[in-house]
Amino acid sequence: STLFPYTTLFRSVYRGALAPSAFSLSFGSETVGTPSATQRLTFANTTLGPLRIVQLKITGNYSETDDCISSSPLPQGRSCSVNVTFTPATTGSRVGELTIGSDFTSSPAMIPLTGTGRR
Repeated sequence: STLFPYTTLFRSVYRGALAPSAFSLSFGSETVGTPSATQRLTFANTTLGPLRIVQLKITGNYSETDDCISSSPLPQGRSCSVNVTFTPATTGSRVGELTIGSDFTSSPAMIPLTGTGRR
């Protein structure tokens, strides 16, 4: 798969910090302009103390809602959630990326997003 190198890198860099429930999301085929069913990602704090989510952004034909960005740190052993929706703007393959970063590491986690727009 074309995502394999990114998945391998992600797993090696983020083990022991902010653990995602999935390393990529695939939305399949959706009608242009029609939102997909929402897919949920959770991120668990696997450090020995609290951490703060300091960055969360999404690119492409994707949108998100989350409970990760907060004024309070994420306690050890707790998780936050990001709900992702795909709404293709045009036909064909549509790629995007969810980026999430914490104050635990300077390198954010990047989750590849894929879907296809159809008429």
